[in-house]
Amino acid sequence: MKKAFIILLLVAWVSTASAQGPGTRSAGGCVASSNSGTTYTCNFTVDPGNYVTHQAYFVTADVANTGAVTWNVNNHGAKSVVKMIGGATTALVANDIRAGQELLLVYDGANLQVLSGIGNIPVAVHGFGASFDGGVAVLTAGKTVYTTVPYACAIKAWNITVSPADTATFDIWRLATGAAIPTLANTVLGTPWLAISTGTSVHSTTLSAFTSTAIAANDIIGINLKSIGGAATYANLSVECDQ
Repeated sequence: MKKAFIILLLVAWVSTASAQGPGTRSAGGCVASSNSGTTYTCNFTVDPGNYVTHQAYFVTADVANTGAVTWNVNNHGAKSVVKMIGGATTALVANDIRAGQELLLVYDGANLQVLSGIGNIPVAVHGFGASFDGGVAVLTAGKTVYTTVPYACAIKAWNITVSPADTATFDIWRLATGAAIPTLANTVLGTPWLAISTGTSVHSTTLSAFTSTAIAANDIIGINLKSIGGAATYANLSVECDQ
């Protein structure tokens, strides 16, 4: 009898702890009913109270998200919902939350972090590129380096590095796998070319010069050093291409 009484006390304590308090999970869960892809609201039967760091919430989305998200629990204020990528909290993007998805959100003192899985398949970040090294001699324009990309991907960004500081432009040629290598006729760039105009490095996500950003598996890529200012002995173009 005494043992049964102790068990009942433990069950009651766990149920109470699950309903409120920092570092615990709110009992029962709550289902969003806001019908919004960006602004979610839901109410627990037992109000978990104001947000406290490390407080956790089991919630259910009513619709898929269409962009960055806030979630308001029991009208205690809308908090941004974020995911952790590379050690930094990042806003959600469309379909990170799917309709009917069960989520575990934890308040970190500022935002609600998603600890459960997200709806999107994580993007694999890859890249390709080419280096031109003249040793102690200044580079000359016109050289091309070829490589094969073994996976399908979409170009998202590009980087140019030169040493010492100089101006340079690059062209990118692409041809489907086969017996031939790409030439100028197979360029994926219009104008302007990918360029560095000052300093030793540039990073850009501007892709307006690309006539195509799609790379198919086993495409052969030619990276052409179109021009060089006359100072650099080293130049590199690297391209981010995400799966």
